Parts: sequence; structure tokens; C-alpha cells
Amino acid sequence: MPTATTIEHLDTHWAVNFDCERDALHRPGVTLLRNGGDYATYHGAYLLRWGETCVFTVPAPFYERAVAGITGRSADEVFDPGFLARLFGDAIDRIIGPAFRGCCDASDFRPVDAPGARLLAPEDEPALRALAAACGDEAWEYSGITFDRPPNFGYVVAGELVAAGMLRTLSEGLRHVGIATHPHQRRRGYGRALVSYMTAYALAEGGIGHYQTLMSNTPSKAIALSLGYQQYATGLAVRLRLPSK
Repeated sequence: MPTATTIEHLDTHWAVNFDCERDALHRPGVTLLRNGGDYATYHGAYLLRWGETCVFTVPAPFYERAVAGITGRSADEVFDPGFLARLFGDAIDRIIGPAFRGCCDASDFRPVDAPGARLLAPEDEPALRALAAACGDEAWEYSGITFDRPPNFGYVVAGELVAAGMLRTLSEGLRHVGIATHPHQRRRGYGRALVSYMTAYALAEGGIGHYQTLMSNTPSKAIALSLGYQQYATGLAVRLRLPSK
């Protein structure tokens, strides 16, 4: 299990993200917030859930609607795509999730051998772009990998870049792992090996690994769990069309 220090670190991260008190994260029931902190300019709502506790942050124009909609409802009722579709109606652009949000510290990490993993260099960009094209726009977007924001990592087999990943700093000491594997090279352990390599890299820097994937993406979630990632919370994002001013 994650250490108390790791959980405290993650709680602090989310309290800053939501611009709320840390105690609000684990208040029983549903805690409704107006978008603030890192979500101040987010065009949507976000829900983060721990069992019967849920934080629900919404843009200011939707706050009163959300108050009316969630009054008297449990976290289980509110943390539901069907309920959110009814609550926001035609304003919804897209619902993403539920999503697994996991963390890994040195106490939980179970590394695997990763002989083909390495940091990518500028001269690897053509191979990285070819991998992006093979993966498709949606999978590449979920990975979070960009061409101009190092560090990027790769897994190379017989001279071919078969998987790529990135580490993004979410907050001091918290590193988010993103991964994409070539569609023809999946289920061969390359993605798992690369995530292991990147997690070790993050831990060596004194950080905590963070991993996010859709709960429905069983293979991706299995990679995280096999390496020792523990579920911290479950997320659900609602992208909205904001009213015109």
C-alpha cells in the first residue's frame, strides 16, 4: 500500500488543483466546488471519487444547476455518466471515464527488465512521429506525449521504436506516466517494460509515479497493477460547451 506520506502528497496535490482545503477531499458525500486552481480555465466539470466520498468541480455558470441536481444524492448516484448526461444536457461535449488514477512509490514498485528502454533524443523524432501516426489520434492524445516537451522515452526492438512514453511533472515530486504502444506490437510486454523503466526514472528523482487510464482499458490498467501501482482514486471528466457571455 502507498505510504501515508505518499497519500498526503497526493491529497495536497489535488487540494491545490481544486483550490480547496485538503480536508474537503475526504468529506463524506459529494463536495461541490466552482472550478479553481488548475481547473480555473478548464471548460468542463471533473469528479474525483474515493468510495462514498466525491469532489465535484464545475464551471461557475453551471454551479447553481449542479447544486440543484446533486442535492440529496449520494456519491454513487452523482458519479455516473448517465446522471451527468441528464444534469448537463445539451451542454455536454464529451464524457471521459471513469478513469483509474494510480500511484506508485518505492515501497510498492515491482520493476521488470526493460533492455530496450531508453531516453529519446532529438534525432528520434521521425520514429516518434511514425509511431504517433500508427497509434492514431485518440490513443496518442491519451498518452500525453508531445514532440517538444522532454523527457520522452522509447522502447526499441530490432531498431524499431515499438512504444513511447513521457513523464510530466504534475506537481513537485509527482510524475505522470503516459504510454503508447504500436498497435502491431501490443501484448508483448513492451509497454509494461517501458512503464517500469519510466517509473524507476521518476522514483530515482525522488518522485512518485502517477498513472491514469480508463477503467475500461483492462490491458493498460493491468500494466500499472502488475508494477505495483495502487489505486488512489477514480476520475470522471465532463467536457462542456460553456454559455456565451
